[in-house]
Amino acid sequence: MLERKNRIWSKNGLIWIVFVLIIAGSLVVYSTYFRRLGHPPEQRIKEIERMECWIYSSEWEPILKSLQARYHEVEMNVRTFQSYEALHSELSAAISAGRAPQIAELNNAYGLAEWAEDGALVPIKLPGETTDLTASARNAFTFQGKLWAMPAGASIPVLYYNQDKLRNASFQRELEFADLEQLNEEISGWVRGLNHRNASIKWKQVMAVDENLAFVFLNMWGHPAEEERGERLLELLGAWNRLVFDSGVMFPLEHRLALSEFMDGQILLLVSSSQHMQWMDKYIAGKFNYGVVPLPGAVDQGVSPGFSAFAVLAGGGNRELAQELVNHIASPYIQDTLLDATGYMPVRQDSLDSLARQTAEGTRYNMLLRLVGNDDGTAPMSDDYRRWNRIDETLKALEIERRPDLEQKAADLLPLLP
Repeated sequence: MLERKNRIWSKNGLIWIVFVLIIAGSLVVYSTYFRRLGHPPEQRIKEIERMECWIYSSEWEPILKSLQARYHEVEMNVRTFQSYEALHSELSAAISAGRAPQIAELNNAYGLAEWAEDGALVPIKLPGETTDLTASARNAFTFQGKLWAMPAGASIPVLYYNQDKLRNASFQRELEFADLEQLNEEISGWVRGLNHRNASIKWKQVMAVDENLAFVFLNMWGHPAEEERGERLLELLGAWNRLVFDSGVMFPLEHRLALSEFMDGQILLLVSSSQHMQWMDKYIAGKFNYGVVPLPGAVDQGVSPGFSAFAVLAGGGNRELAQELVNHIASPYIQDTLLDATGYMPVRQDSLDSLARQTAEGTRYNMLLRLVGNDDGTAPMSDDYRRWNRIDETLKALEIERRPDLEQKAADLLPLLP
């Protein structure tokens, strides 16, 4: 019996010894591994800040991702939308549901005022190095005395044209027009002359406007005097309708594919954003030469730039870090190379001045730099979204109604215009 008990104790002791050795070995491996990492996993999880950023301009993604090299504690998740309209719709729903991202790209077209009023945005704290923002960029995102989004890049509407096809078709005139009516008269007269001579016109349509109709319209609208507003609006709406029905210079409702068709050589004249010049250079790539001139009337009345900006959402995580990230995009480090990197023009006056000194007189970019930031801009308002949609609806209606009631359309739209 004693011998049997000794055998049992011996066997149990061996099991305990093996068990202790396994535990000890595991502790050694565990401590060595995490000593190399610097911290145990619980501590490392706390050090990584996961930032979600929603954008509608894919050009910002490399810049946002590059922030991870500068801010090692940040893991940036970037979600890209096809348009600002799509981002606005999704962001509004996310804000209502309490699942908004920490950072979002905003446009000065609409959205900011309503979100600021609802408490969805965090006011931007301006560090000293961002005080050189242009007045128009700063005012575009200032509401009720506070800056609600950090301006990041600017663009203006311009008129692109196919130099090769116009030259081959013997178009002699300089492509600068006082207004839309003059453009229509000059271009349609030239086209009728070609038809009269039985010339072969090898393009799909003469002129197109991309899908950002309200942006183009507001720049053509300009800043008329109070007593001229009604007459000016009637002229502009009538000129838009005549582009389609009287001269046939523009096809109705062909905006969505206008940019790609111009780059394919199917359109002679395109009204679009200056920010697309980067795409033109990349995708036209020697297929033909193109030129850029100011939007009709822009030189005399000035332009109202479209601005991209980054806002910090109130429902996000580390607000201080989110503020630091959006402020960095407006720093000289980013702004001085912004035009080459994204196609957007800088929103800092010192960066614009530096670019102007480096840009040769008479070039495409020199023309853009002369036009951007030359006014004080327009502050956001609560009815921006309604105005934007009303303009879009009105212009599309003018393209499908041969004899529209211009006076009624003007009366409906005029109270919404700045």
